[in-house]
Amino acid sequence: MVRIAWPEASKRAQLALIMILEAVLLLGMVSGMSNNLSIKITLYVISAVLYIFMVSVLAHGMFYSKMANTRSSENKSIFVLFMTSWLIFPVCWLLGPNMTGILDYRTVLVFFAFGDIFAKNIFSYVGFKVSL
Repeated sequence: MVRIAWPEASKRAQLALIMILEAVLLLGMVSGMSNNLSIKITLYVISAVLYIFMVSVLAHGMFYSKMANTRSSENKSIFVLFMTSWLIFPVCWLLGPNMTGILDYRTVLVFFAFGDIFAKNIFSYVGFKVSL
């Protein structure tokens, strides 16, 4: 996503964004495996804050950097689509049986499967085609 949203970012900034993404994923997984509700909520909040920070940095690079005028509308659309499709995971986790129980386990699995297919696999293909 960094190559599409902010290709002129320094290697250090790119690495930092990758590390933040890894932290978001790991915190989310550990939160889902924990039995302690206070730990679940704490890890979820930290993960959400890191995700918001990552999206805001990428959005700044995409829409407000010095090179923002050179970004194609296709790249901007892909960025927005990708970032919003990733919201499936924290929303399902929050509404699922691990937290509030509003959604049942099967429904959450369907949304997670859709998220995995859409937000990861289809995006990877689109991102690969755009970056050629």
